[in-house]
Amino acid sequence: MSKAIGIVAEYNPFHNGHAHHLREAKRIAGNRPVIAAMSGSLVQRGLPALTDKWTRARMAVLGGVDLVLELPTVFTCRSAEFFAAGAVKLLAATGMVSHLAFGAEAANSQQLMLTAEFLNEPVFQDALHHYLDEGHSYAKSLELTLAEDPSMLTIAEHPNNILALEYCRQLLHGGYEIEPVVVKRRGSGYKDKTINGPIAGATAIREHYRGYGIDEALLSTVPATTAQLLREADLQHRMDISDKILNHLLLYKLRSLTPAHIAACQCSEGLENRLAEAASCTTFQDVVSATVTKRYPASRVRRLLMQLLLQQYRAMFDNAKDPAYIRVLAFNDRGRELLKEMQDSAQLPVIIKLGRNVLEKYGEKVEQQLSVDIAATNLLTLLQKNHQPQYNNDYTVSPIYIQK
Repeated sequence: MSKAIGIVAEYNPFHNGHAHHLREAKRIAGNRPVIAAMSGSLVQRGLPALTDKWTRARMAVLGGVDLVLELPTVFTCRSAEFFAAGAVKLLAATGMVSHLAFGAEAANSQQLMLTAEFLNEPVFQDALHHYLDEGHSYAKSLELTLAEDPSMLTIAEHPNNILALEYCRQLLHGGYEIEPVVVKRRGSGYKDKTINGPIAGATAIREHYRGYGIDEALLSTVPATTAQLLREADLQHRMDISDKILNHLLLYKLRSLTPAHIAACQCSEGLENRLAEAASCTTFQDVVSATVTKRYPASRVRRLLMQLLLQQYRAMFDNAKDPAYIRVLAFNDRGRELLKEMQDSAQLPVIIKLGRNVLEKYGEKVEQQLSVDIAATNLLTLLQKNHQPQYNNDYTVSPIYIQK
């Protein structure tokens, strides 16, 4: 079997834009199998996923992905830099990926790779730290630094290009023999909050669902296979989260911690005091609004709050430099062939079925990262509006096999 196209995704949910991305990636790189590194129960914007990871992995396989792997939570609940690093390292560790396909506004892989090379130069690092010292977030500092060079201005103007650059940086840093494949984005931007056509961003789809449920406008933005799975999850109350439960859990946590305890999370420079003061708020969103600063945007604050709810603090995330395992969520026949070849090519343990013996078999590093994934899944199921939340689904739910 030829080597695969790697994709980093959240599929929250899998929609028409993702289907377009898959088609274009295969057109550019050849009709190769596709392996996706997908966020699990928590997504990079700092919130629980719309629905569970196995449902989203099933959407992906039905939509054209052959093998879905879970990107550990210690990378998904981090900034773009760490998110990209974990995903690229995970895909490279399979030994089966020859291309990395990602979306960008600038569909020019050569330009992105040249810019990524520049990012490692001392002159760039000096400029980056200048903006960081002024109190800007990492993403904003990166954007401002790139904007200083007119040739890079168009790249800096689009957040999707920033994430694409992080993928390219990781390819260069790791020296991987993986070729970047840039797919030009179509339709709405990922931050758009309204549906304006058949290719809408995941944010718009989620916002529409929260306001109107599953209606014709929403269904027009997703493949038929995704539509069916969304209907099923909605009927079973496995879609979206209970704001009331989230508010209560978060406020209890904040009110039971001192600023010193909060500082043990991924924060410093007084943010722990702002979070402690925000314990007097009444909702999750109010806490976020009361805490954001120029350096700490809403997405980072939300990620910090998720880490607090998981009771996983700075050391757990800081120590996660590399993925410790390759965990399978879903696959088809082509994906099963990939898994067979990965028995010889994979550089990390491949976990297909999670049992407690797995935690003992592979050692402390695997156990630590898996414990965060398990906690994240339990948090998601607790927050779902299902009146009978499941517990420890990571041990009881098997990978999804879809036979063609």
